[in-house]
Amino acid sequence: MKKIDVRDANEASASTLVTDFAKMINDPDTADVRILISSENVTKIVYGHRYVLMRRSPILFGLIHSSVGGGLATVHIAGSYEGILRLILFVYTGMLTAEHNEQLMKDVEIARAYGVLDMVHRCECLFNVSIENSFELLEFSLRYGLQRLKH
Repeated sequence: MKKIDVRDANEASASTLVTDFAKMINDPDTADVRILISSENVTKIVYGHRYVLMRRSPILFGLIHSSVGGGLATVHIAGSYEGILRLILFVYTGMLTAEHNEQLMKDVEIARAYGVLDMVHRCECLFNVSIENSFELLEFSLRYGLQRLKH
């Protein structure tokens, strides 16, 4: 009988879970929350699930809780559609991709605004620090209380 490596099984299971959760984002058929994101006179919609969003963000908890009635809850947010979508992707999957520090700075700002502190910590680990940008990142870390970047 072949022995199963538990680590491989756990990694495969976690990978499947992340993929399944990512598929839930913006799925109006299973969603019970509609987030209306307004920016520059344009409103876009993202669909989500109250239990996921409320458990991961204290700010979204308050917004969703105050709008819950029967059926689909509607939440209005002003801000960047792409930024909110990146936040929601992280909330659902723990995944974060950034190709440059400017994107990470935007991610830190939105993650702090919605109280998703593990996203803030993940961003801190991804910054590309060099001699050229060290003062800019130090200033940013002091403004947002990023402990890892200050060291």
